[in-house]
Amino acid sequence: MRIAAPDDFVAVPDDYESCDVVSINYRYFSMWLRADLVASLEGVVTEVQFPWSSHISSDNFISRLNKLPEYALQAMALLQSTLQAKNCRIICCEADKFRCSLALVAPLPQVVYQGLQSMPCPDIFELPQMENIDMSPTDYINDHRQRYEH
Repeated sequence: MRIAAPDDFVAVPDDYESCDVVSINYRYFSMWLRADLVASLEGVVTEVQFPWSSHISSDNFISRLNKLPEYALQAMALLQSTLQAKNCRIICCEADKFRCSLALVAPLPQVVYQGLQSMPCPDIFELPQMENIDMSPTDYINDHRQRYEH
């Protein structure tokens, strides 16, 4: 048996590190901003959780979660293009078969909230939930990385 990389691999943006856990009926994809880039960021960390729509949940089942990273990158690109503030940056993106979660750093949580209000909700998501995290961007990423480093 010969093992080879899949033809449809996911291209992770240059400024990010990633982790992709694949198992039977389970997949978890995560990427986070490199530590040297997070160190210069200041502001409030806000986590936005987008539950997958029923259409995407069905597609995830049919495709055996193979499109999950692709959907997560689409969500990330959509939110980043909607929040065009220079001082607002996505520092983490996580996806599993239930939701896609994006963590952003902004000077105020209202920047993220206003961006979400102006964004048309795409058909890949249900209504998002937003939560402010009481951590610095560096602490948030360090905590996130420790969960997946062995």
